[in-house]
This record gives sequence, C-alpha cells and structure tokens, in this order.
Amino acid sequence: MKKLLLFLLVLPVLYSSPANAQTANSGDQITLVCKIVGESGNSPAISLYEQIGMAYQEVATGQREEDGSYVIRLPKSEPRMYSIGFNDQQNGRIILGSEKELTLWANIQFMQKGRTVGSDINKAFYDVQTQVEALASTSDDLRNALRQARATRNAESIKEASQKRVQTNHGKILG
Repeated sequence: MKKLLLFLLVLPVLYSSPANAQTANSGDQITLVCKIVGESGNSPAISLYEQIGMAYQEVATGQREEDGSYVIRLPKSEPRMYSIGFNDQQNGRIILGSEKELTLWANIQFMQKGRTVGSDINKAFYDVQTQVEALASTSDDLRNALRQARATRNAESIKEASQKRVQTNHGKILG
C-alpha cells in the first residue's frame, strides 16, 4: 500500500518535469520569430504562455538574438491558442501549431495588437476579431439611436430605430 501511495505521488512529478518532455527533431518544430518594436534590449527573453483557467503557465521561452529579435521553438502540435509577451499580464494572442515558421511583429507597449506574417490561421483569427469589433460598434451605434429616439418620445422614430436595429442584427447573425 505504501509503495502504491509513493508511486501515485511521484507519477505527476515524472510527467511534469522538463527533463522528460518529448523533444522534437527540427522537422517537427514550430519556429516563431518575434520582431518587437520599441524594445530597449533590457529583456533577455520573451515567453509563450498557455492559459489555464484564470492563470497562465509558461510553455516556452525565446532568447534574444543578435539582430534584436526573439526566437521561440516548440514541438509541432494541433493548433492552439497561446499568449505571448514579456510577462503574463501584458501579452498578445497567437495561434500556433500548423505552420512550420512564422514571424510576429508587435510593439512592446501593445502586444495584443501584434500581427503575424506567414500564418493563414492567424490571419483568419484577426479577421474574425475585426468582424466582432465592427459588429459591437454597429450595435452600440444602433442602441444609442434607439435610446435617443425613446428620449424624444416620438413613436415613429422609436419604431424606425427598433426596426433598423433588428434588421442589422438579423443580417449580421444570419448573413
């Protein structure tokens, strides 16, 4: 019984230790080159994080190269969402897993605005983000128009603003 208990206590440690992590050969790796604008050279490394609930776990670290860029290498896997930055609080989102090599361009002050080159899946992700922001902006504009129409207490303008809002939302959701 004591041996089983000891085994159960040691098993998680064995699988979580970096020494036992699977190492990929160069053909099965993803190379992420990070070009950071506005970085003064004080940061020796950039980190790749995986979000676990409300916390972040560091997955990989990229060292600063002579040309000022940071290079992160990690094993190829299914595409997954990661956060990248110099700390776990100020970071940007990126999807890694399907490309062999890609480049991230970002400003150190606005990591969340960073963009990748050479990644179709990240381009699609940015397009979806843009569509969501546009939909939110349109919804806000229509909500304000309806609020103003209600403030005037004009039944015709209220009806018109409500219909326009319903048509726009219906077109965005179903179209």
